[in-house]
Amino acid sequence: MNNRHDTANKQYNGSEKYRADGSVELTGQVEAPANASLQFKGSTLGPGMRMVLVVLGSLFVVLGIIGIALPLVPTTPFLLLAAVCYAKSSEKCYNWLFNHKWFGEYLRNYRDGKGIQLKVKVTMLIFLWLTMSLSAGFIIDIQWVQIMLIGIATAVTAQMCYLPTFKPESEPFEEKQDRRTSG
Repeated sequence: MNNRHDTANKQYNGSEKYRADGSVELTGQVEAPANASLQFKGSTLGPGMRMVLVVLGSLFVVLGIIGIALPLVPTTPFLLLAAVCYAKSSEKCYNWLFNHKWFGEYLRNYRDGKGIQLKVKVTMLIFLWLTMSLSAGFIIDIQWVQIMLIGIATAVTAQMCYLPTFKPESEPFEEKQDRRTSG
């Protein structure tokens, strides 16, 4: 019996063999999407471990939000860690994170391999270089710390340039015209 199942964002191509004891043996391949660790998987963990992952995920969200204001605290890695924790523990928290008005679209684009919008990249880099330059030039007097700050800014800039740039689809011309004339 050949089957093709699409469950939990994975595709299974293969056959099923029913055993005498009632269990099923699957033969074939399971293919996961590119960023499978960020897809909600449904949890097979015990309730204690799920609670630990929800608490860790929530801590990572808080650290990611702090990273929005403080350039030395990275936002993206913490939000991605939160997504992984939530993907393994709580569908409710996972959906909340990926539908959040501030960073939901950002995470969905990253998860789907689309990248980061150009305006987000530019804003991040301007804010990063402004704060790092001010810190290294006027606040920090220790030379090796100044060099380290500039090194961090350079590494983050290189990473931002390496990541794909997401170009949102523009609205059709007619829809734009309808909004202008209807107001």
